[in-house]
Amino acid sequence: MNDYIQDIISMIVQYLRNNSQNEIIDLIKKSDYSLEFIEHDGWNGGVDFYRLQLYLSFSEYNKYIEKKNECEQIIYNALNTFYRDERLVITGIDIVSKIERYIDWTAIAPNHTKESVISLLNSEKEYLIKTGTGELQIKGTSANDDYKKVHSNTSSLLKQLGIEHVNNYTDLWAWFNDYKKQNLDSYQSRRNYINNLYSPLLELLNNSESNTNNTTIFTEKPTLHILSQYLKTNKGFDCSFGHININVKESLGQGGNGIVYRGALQNCTVAIKFLIEYSSKKLERFKAEYFNISIVRSKLKNIVNYILYGELNADGAIFPYIIMEIYPTSLKSHKKQATHISFSEIMKLFNCLCDALNSFEEQDIIHRDLKPDNILIDRDGNFTVSDFGIAHFSTQYPIQGLTKKGERLANFEFSAPEQIQGGKISFATDIYALFQIIYWYAFDEINRGTGGKHLYDIFPDTDAIYLDTLLYKGISNSPEDRYQNITEIQTALNNMRFEPKEINPFDDMHTFSHLVRSTVPEFFNDIAYTDNKDDINSILLKFCATKTNRPFEFNTGTSNNTIDNIEILDNGNILINWHELNIAGMWGCLSNDTYNDILILETLPVKPYTINGQEEWAVAIIEDSYMIPIREIESGFVRYNGKVVPTSQLKIQERYLYPEDLHQRYYAIGAFAHCSIIQKNDCYLDSLQEKKNLTREDIKNYRKQITRNKSKELHMYL
Repeated sequence: MNDYIQDIISMIVQYLRNNSQNEIIDLIKKSDYSLEFIEHDGWNGGVDFYRLQLYLSFSEYNKYIEKKNECEQIIYNALNTFYRDERLVITGIDIVSKIERYIDWTAIAPNHTKESVISLLNSEKEYLIKTGTGELQIKGTSANDDYKKVHSNTSSLLKQLGIEHVNNYTDLWAWFNDYKKQNLDSYQSRRNYINNLYSPLLELLNNSESNTNNTTIFTEKPTLHILSQYLKTNKGFDCSFGHININVKESLGQGGNGIVYRGALQNCTVAIKFLIEYSSKKLERFKAEYFNISIVRSKLKNIVNYILYGELNADGAIFPYIIMEIYPTSLKSHKKQATHISFSEIMKLFNCLCDALNSFEEQDIIHRDLKPDNILIDRDGNFTVSDFGIAHFSTQYPIQGLTKKGERLANFEFSAPEQIQGGKISFATDIYALFQIIYWYAFDEINRGTGGKHLYDIFPDTDAIYLDTLLYKGISNSPEDRYQNITEIQTALNNMRFEPKEINPFDDMHTFSHLVRSTVPEFFNDIAYTDNKDDINSILLKFCATKTNRPFEFNTGTSNNTIDNIEILDNGNILINWHELNIAGMWGCLSNDTYNDILILETLPVKPYTINGQEEWAVAIIEDSYMIPIREIESGFVRYNGKVVPTSQLKIQERYLYPEDLHQRYYAIGAFAHCSIIQKNDCYLDSLQEKKNLTREDIKNYRKQITRNKSKELHMYL
């Protein structure tokens, strides 16, 4: 890999030299570099994704920080001119600061510690931010003198540690004059400037290790190359249980921070996970995975069996490792090889994961990285959860393994939105991943809230209907809208399984059919059209006058609305809720299979209202007599009869017209479970909106298309 990277760097430098990019060449020459593994895509033969990392010393990094993004883009553009590899894809360039593993904090001891220096720097930073955002006045206060003392102190301490201070503002007036010159016009731009100024220094200090707490100082950076060479030379390594034989060619998987090998220990096959190229925080999380889990191992269900933690000294480089039980395959590999997935397998996976997550919750553990790669399958076909490397452990555990803000964790496909966006993590985060895994296992894809497929469409099992209902609640974007724990899921499932069904969807559909047929019998067993206003008005008024289990709905292909009110206006138009429609005619097609019944209103473009010579598309009718633009009631008060009156004290009817360019010409009306109403058939109704005039053939094709998809309620009763 090192030779591969060197070849890439050489070609980048040559390209930059030909384009006279000498400054960027100088940056590269000062850098160390590596390919940072991002993820592996197993489909289409397998593709590995990496980012090229350029490591600068702390002082050099600060020289380039203001034009870091520009430099990264120039290097990436140079790379793209020649680099083509379908199996190893480089997705971007990162210029980062080297995080020195060791700072001699004894240089400032005993009066100061690492924590006190960081606290002083944060205090200094806050002085600058508050000055830049108007929270702190310089003139006439002692603020500037106080700041000078803090800055002098931090500068002196950093100098003793051999670190150059990033802040050259010796007083607040210097900062005030500088942000005026830099055109940092907004509070946010000044706040961002200061945060970006201090960020690399604080990162350096936070991630440093010290000899004041007996931390081992490593003489070599632990890299995969060093580890593989050591294992190859020694045919494995020695642990407290004996010698483990390892063939470095038998890698079971590799991630951004480690690699897993197959090994032989005393005639038993095991898996050994090594941590490589790590920071102190990553080491802490690695230890947390083993030691925290070991404390509650007997109370957790369906998790990988950890055997031993140790640290391998490979020629001065330290590689922490965890030995664990080996499993024949993962869920991801199994899915790739399977020709058919049964619903019983899906339910088995669902139940195993529910048992696991329930035990995690009881022990205050949030896994945070549930994905098919981390679900292993034993020889009996049981599912097992692995890799607690980024798990969140409550304060009851000895090792917290906390993560830094902005640090990339977990996967993108199965992570909840709040996890990707850096929001608050809860047990609902794992529940999201659980249901995304179920969806992926069934359909070979994930769902990000843009419609989706249904289990009951491919599995003729009543539990498929129930699980589908759980699934779509479980993958809600908002964590508050999901199930909060496994108990809620199990309760909901039991209620669906054992509680009697109170509403038969056919009841409302039969009622709907009767109302339409009793007015226009020609719609039965045929596709027919009527423009008889009396018949149309009669049908519509019956919809509101008849008691049903659920209100009837109208659908435009882009949205559904329950019908709360229908009114015939003086101008002959129909008001359905707040939609004022100019109805030209009605298409109908009814049959004994009532779930296929179709009733479509065909409308004409409407003209806007005119108030004081102004065209209005939304109005309010006050006390049946006074028309005003809708915007005049939005405050909750309105002028009426010379007084300001709360709108709650008046009878107000809202009416909305739609301009011709936004006009939805065709409206489907039906009961809750009618095929014409359900969301997955909206696309077919939406396609009708493009037609100027409908024909019998259009209606026939529409009916044929929507019949293929039925609601969950119908699946339960058919």
